[in-house]
Amino acid sequence: MELKLGHADTEARVERFVRLYPRLEQTENHKVKRVDMRYANGVAVLWGEAS
Repeated sequence: MELKLGHADTEARVERFVRLYPRLEQTENHKVKRVDMRYANGVAVLWGEAS
């Protein structure tokens, strides 16, 4: 998994990711490939097939 944090407020973004991660429902077939935390009011999640 790739985690994009950006250059500003990295500690706060990591904390937000830690709170978010348990809510990302991954299955055997669908895994999170990338989480982009650089947005002020949200995140972007790239899903992919499990390899």
